[in-house]
Amino acid sequence: MLYENLIFFLVSAVFLVISGIYLVKSVYKVSEFLRISSFSAAFIIVAFATSLPELFVGISSAVQGTPALSMGNVIGASIIDITLIIGIFIIANKGIETRSAKIGHENYFLLLNRKFTFKN
Repeated sequence: MLYENLIFFLVSAVFLVISGIYLVKSVYKVSEFLRISSFSAAFIIVAFATSLPELFVGISSAVQGTPALSMGNVIGASIIDITLIIGIFIIANKGIETRSAKIGHENYFLLLNRKFTFKN
């Protein structure tokens, strides 16, 4: 049983690498055909490909009559996508640079504005 799982894993890994190579070559050809940068073409294709599972879950949950499953999937996927993208950019840029003096002045203004605006 262990050897069968190991063989299945290795065959799947090889298939994944080969399909990745063909994907990169295809994206390059599509970008040349459309006369756009290869980064833009890859971004659009990957964005569409990552949205397909949510689309299929939404369609199948609507057919089965459980719309809560679709809503949970959309919200969860959006939260994960946003947090991963922000996290990757923070790691790549080695932190977020902020200007503390400007932020302090804005916070004082917001506190004063809220204090005078929401009186009962």
